[in-house]
Amino acid sequence: MENNIAPELRFPEFEGEWEEKKLGDIAEISSGGTPKRTQMSYWNGIIPWVSTGLINYNLILETDEYITYDGLINSSAKLFPKGTILMAMYGQGKTRGKVSILGIEASTNQACAALQLKNSLSINFVYSHLAKDYNRIRNIANDGGQQNLSLGLIKSLKIFIPSLSEQTKIATFLTTVDQRINLLEKKKTHLEQYKKGVMQKLFPPKGEQTPEIRFKKEDGTDYPAWEEKKIKELFSFKQGVQCGIEKQSLIKNDGQIRFIRIVDLTKNDEPIRYIDDPGKEHRIYNNDLFMVRYGNAGLIGYNYQGVIANNLFKILPINENLIDNQFYFFVFTIMQRKLEALASSSTMPALNFKSLEGLKLPFPTKKEQQKIAAFLSAIDKKIERTQEQIVGMQEWKKGLLQKMFV
Repeated sequence: MENNIAPELRFPEFEGEWEEKKLGDIAEISSGGTPKRTQMSYWNGIIPWVSTGLINYNLILETDEYITYDGLINSSAKLFPKGTILMAMYGQGKTRGKVSILGIEASTNQACAALQLKNSLSINFVYSHLAKDYNRIRNIANDGGQQNLSLGLIKSLKIFIPSLSEQTKIATFLTTVDQRINLLEKKKTHLEQYKKGVMQKLFPPKGEQTPEIRFKKEDGTDYPAWEEKKIKELFSFKQGVQCGIEKQSLIKNDGQIRFIRIVDLTKNDEPIRYIDDPGKEHRIYNNDLFMVRYGNAGLIGYNYQGVIANNLFKILPINENLIDNQFYFFVFTIMQRKLEALASSSTMPALNFKSLEGLKLPFPTKKEQQKIAAFLSAIDKKIERTQEQIVGMQEWKKGLLQKMFV
């Protein structure tokens, strides 16, 4: 059977096979350098200097560091024009193999490969092709027995090229997808900033007892003035359970329950673990509050179900008729830096229950607590929905990249 070198998904006006090329044949490929750090006159100039940490499938418009002209000419650093494709040859984590496009004239360090394309090539097409080949490129380096990419290896990479008009059509379409993703990311950022700003007005500033913005009762009258209460007047604490790693399972067996650890609060992709159910008195439910005692001390948890580890503790309302847990989730979130400082004041950084009990919390009526919590929760749901849309668009784009390129 004849092997047709063409993509699975193609615009109908194009036909014919794509041509196989080596990157070294279609681009001038080189790397940069780092001026001596000890030579102060080489740094803090006006020439943008890119390190691999900035390479993350983006258009680079600014850099964290800048070098001087002396730094440029007295090192192996080079100045690359706007439109240069950068590929990370090595770097922390999953950096190796990532690509970006320079949106400005800039220099780079030696870990960046700079690809300056020759004529009859679309920059965005080649960039998208390399983005699609990220895993393949990393695997090629591993197959060669090395952890890093090299200029020689990058020059030998093969990609398939159609006519310039087809390149342009594909690149334009994918740019439209990227613009949609960028709009969603901006929307999410705007919502997060709005939430941050409104929280500053819904809760009393330091030294005050009354917030700038107040909700009204259903009849339009004011709620009573806010009070301040010590934590021990409103809540009690209950430590989580100790369970060794050998007793934890990645598969839920009969009689087991989710085991909630610090990492479940700090990492979205952490696999869930299960342990034997220690009993009802140790469980937490969706509306329960809990907090990290040491290691990320002061980090607050809410809307989980299971059993918490012993470096976490439950925060239990003394009188549920007076307390809305979701409201105090937002209160403790605002207080996190204060709680971190309280933990770090001890010899072993951890929250001391006695010190914690003495901290003061705002205390409006439960009805007003519920209105504030519902308002902020509605913003959180909008942020979550927007993030889901971003992930959905990114996954759709990944699928397109696999089908629109050879």
